[in-house]
Amino acid sequence: MGTWYETDFLSHLHIEEGENAVMILLKQRNQYCHESHACSNVYDKYDVFGLPIHGKYNGIGGLTDIKDKKHIVEFLNAKKLVYQIDKSSSFPIYLKETEDNFKDFFSHLVHEEIYTSRKELITRILINEELYDLLINDYKARIDKYNMDGYTYEQIFDVRCNNFLESIPEKIKKAKIYDDQKTQEECYFEGYSIPCFDDDLKDFHSICVSSSIQKDDVISYLLERAYKEKESKDIYLRYIKEIVFFYYVIDSMRSGYLCVSGIGSEMREMYLQKLLAEYILKRCNEYVAEYRKENTESVTDKDILYDEVSEIMWLRI
Repeated sequence: MGTWYETDFLSHLHIEEGENAVMILLKQRNQYCHESHACSNVYDKYDVFGLPIHGKYNGIGGLTDIKDKKHIVEFLNAKKLVYQIDKSSSFPIYLKETEDNFKDFFSHLVHEEIYTSRKELITRILINEELYDLLINDYKARIDKYNMDGYTYEQIFDVRCNNFLESIPEKIKKAKIYDDQKTQEECYFEGYSIPCFDDDLKDFHSICVSSSIQKDDVISYLLERAYKEKESKDIYLRYIKEIVFFYYVIDSMRSGYLCVSGIGSEMREMYLQKLLAEYILKRCNEYVAEYRKENTESVTDKDILYDEVSEIMWLRI
């Protein structure tokens, strides 16, 4: 079939072979969308599954030069994924930390079907890494601007996560043993205790996952690993922050996790994107001009366009 451009999930521009990109794995959540409930939230149709994968687009739907293969492999293998060949045949996936192994995994992800042990379809989106970093870093700065406590959101996040991790031994002692073959610690981590954060973490949890979260939630997994592998704690907490801030961005843009694809495309198709960008700039300029007619304070165009102090304030710690 040859190589093709991928479509950036956020900008809908093409991603060329060799460009730095981020792959976000998604888990289908169709069971949460019923006739009586329109899929209106970011996570209604799909939810983030796994750790963000950073690398270079390989031209055939996957990434190469992948960063931090170790932790990505550990998560995916823990989830016991399977290739679905046909209705009656499936094979377990066991990833290794090699480029060839990841190439095969991405090929199956693009051309076949991969499911979790719960029969949930796994798919993916790609984002240009420069855009990904730009939006996340800007959102961090935007939140910190309205934080009156003198700490950054990340600093407070780290404190609250560490407080939560230090409280786990006491929580384990209170965990209900529902299986005589398991230890109290196993029952705690396999049950629903981790997602039910106390006041220290409930803000972070509620913004990035739904109330119907299951025990295989990526945030729960990362907190468990941070508790059990103290030498790698900072790595796991970094992943949690990255996922949370990515969710902030998607939610703020009113975007849902819908897969877009440029598979088979050899065209850049940028003209319509240029028209869209011009229209967006026109609306932004009109908004700024209207604001300045009614307000005399000295503020930048960027601050005017934010115009979301009330939204940001509820994100304060």
